[in-house]
Amino acid sequence: MSAPISGSSGVSVTGNGIVGNAGGTLTAQNHAIVVNSPTGAIDILDAISSNGGAITVTAFTTLDLGPALISSGGGGVTLTSVNSMTLFGPIVTSSGGLNADVTGVGTLSIQNDIATTGGSVDITTLNGLLQSTAGSDINVSGGAGAGSIRLEALGGATDVLLNGGIVGGGGALTLRGGNHVTLNAPVTSFGATTIAADTNNGGVGNIAIAAPITISGAATLTLSARSLAQSATGTISTNGGSITGTFADAITVARPISSTSGAIHLSAPATTLPAAISGGGGVTIQSANITGNAGGTISSQNTPIVLAASTGAADIIAAINSHGGDITITAGTALTLGPGLLTSAGGKVALSSASAMTLFGPISTSGGHFTAQVSGAGTLSLQNDVTTSGGNVTMTAANGLLRATAGSDINAGSGASASSVFIESVDGAQDVSLGGTVAAGAGGITVRAGNHLTLSSTATSSGAIVLEADTNNGGIGDVNVNGAVGAGAGGIVFTGRGFVQTGTGTLITAGGPITGRLRGATTLASPFATNGGEISVLAPGGITVNALLSTAPPVGGTGVLHTTAGVVINTTPVLGNANITLQGIACAQTYIAGATCNLDVDGDGAFSGSDALLTMRRILGYSSNQIAQGLTFGICAMRTTGPQLANHIDAQLAPTGPGGSRGFDIDGDGAVRAATDGLIISRIARGLTGSSIAAKATNPTAPRNAWDLVRPYLNGSCGTNLAP
Repeated sequence: MSAPISGSSGVSVTGNGIVGNAGGTLTAQNHAIVVNSPTGAIDILDAISSNGGAITVTAFTTLDLGPALISSGGGGVTLTSVNSMTLFGPIVTSSGGLNADVTGVGTLSIQNDIATTGGSVDITTLNGLLQSTAGSDINVSGGAGAGSIRLEALGGATDVLLNGGIVGGGGALTLRGGNHVTLNAPVTSFGATTIAADTNNGGVGNIAIAAPITISGAATLTLSARSLAQSATGTISTNGGSITGTFADAITVARPISSTSGAIHLSAPATTLPAAISGGGGVTIQSANITGNAGGTISSQNTPIVLAASTGAADIIAAINSHGGDITITAGTALTLGPGLLTSAGGKVALSSASAMTLFGPISTSGGHFTAQVSGAGTLSLQNDVTTSGGNVTMTAANGLLRATAGSDINAGSGASASSVFIESVDGAQDVSLGGTVAAGAGGITVRAGNHLTLSSTATSSGAIVLEADTNNGGIGDVNVNGAVGAGAGGIVFTGRGFVQTGTGTLITAGGPITGRLRGATTLASPFATNGGEISVLAPGGITVNALLSTAPPVGGTGVLHTTAGVVINTTPVLGNANITLQGIACAQTYIAGATCNLDVDGDGAFSGSDALLTMRRILGYSSNQIAQGLTFGICAMRTTGPQLANHIDAQLAPTGPGGSRGFDIDGDGAVRAATDGLIISRIARGLTGSSIAAKATNPTAPRNAWDLVRPYLNGSCGTNLAP
């Protein structure tokens, strides 16, 4: 065709090979134009215009169109070839759509603009590259119209390579490659967007982004591939929609990923973050390993941030800010944070790792609770400040040193706040060493160490302060106090093998008692002052007093100094209305705990009715503040505060024994109940003997549902010596 063909009622051209030379235009007036080559190629150079009618061009082999305009008005355009297809000229359909398909082996190449003004574009290759050249844009926008775009290379080894931009409408935007999907020009859309590579699971298909992807409105963005490669200006952003990325191989977020108010969820075997991630609706990253390099900030807007390194390490350098949302970071091995600020602005912060945890950067929650837990073998090292401004702080290491370096302060708030600090190294051979200050509100401070406990700076609380060393009775754990310890009316309690004061290691309360329960000898080297509270220290190896002990004011009150043999006083105490009791001889021990069950709740060396009452109360749900109400404890008691007593009992209510057993589960039915287990413990304390101990007090279906089964457990596991 070298001359125009114009049919007011339509045009149909059929031939086994059709060539349209310059001047060979095809024109219809709101009627169809059909060009069909059932066995050969089609090569049309000049314009095709249907003025509203549909345009259909079908080639058995190759199809080449352009460089002249193809325009259908409002009609659709359908292009089909068995082999390659090249679109040299612009295609405009107004509100009509474009369908272009290569049904065999061959490339589909877009080398000019495609514009539908709201109509849909559907372009596929069965087994060949789908590509667009630089400047060859696809635009269906018409604002937020319903036009959709689907570009798909179906073959397993075929790519989608777009060097031209895409402007989508309110309809879905789908880009799918059997192998790689590469975007070298901007992509914008108002509709839900899906970009998928490696759709045939060939194992090598990646998404490569070198220009911005921008999704407007509430539309979502879904990415899936073997991996993700961002370069140049390849940012990813949505307005209100979520961003979900699922990758089979490791990914590097090399350019920012953001959603103004939507959530971001990335899943990959390993994730590296040298660029920022900001999800207004929250951020979740799930990987075996997570590494955050400089610049890899993570932020949300009053929504959660969850970073889960399921089986490997998490190592994040840059800042994390949830602006009020909770922050949860877990690591299957080690967790390292810092030196960037981690802040939740009111949300909770929960950190957990299976091995070592190192916190190099400051942590601030502005009222939210902070929890850090090492569940396996490894050190928990705090190397900067933790500030909660009223939120609780809980830090535990199951089998490793727990330490805070010099100047690394823990501040949960003070004054009238109810905040608390709880720090524990659980294993018997591990220490707690705190080089920075510790401050809490009325909830108090509890520091527990399986071995040694060292405070190198001040500890202050308007509530109680409890310092426990040698919690697993290893026999060598001391409490070392090198800075001032100040508590409120709840007082100060310290327990361990020994008690060592150096530097400014004074103990001062605002009316509360000071109680020490030790297993060896001790020297009181720095002042104790209670301002009206009692002072009581038990040290079976002897006590030497080299510093002032004072229960004043008022001086000259009715307090009494009680001492026993083994006490040497080199500095005269000052008495107010409260007593000072110093016992330097050993307490009698009539009960020795069993391997998995310790009935001596208060730790005074005997099993008595008060121990049974405390146990029953806890089983019935009494809080740690209620459990000891109305009870008094003797000088030999090692555990006298509600939290101490509750922790001892709770350890035997939880499934921590062999095979997940509970120490106080006397009948072995998997639960600790007041009407069975609690009743048996109470009967033993009351002096009942023989089968009357277990009569009607076991679960009929329990493994130990009769006295001849209960007795061996009590004697073998709980340290009793009960007759048949």
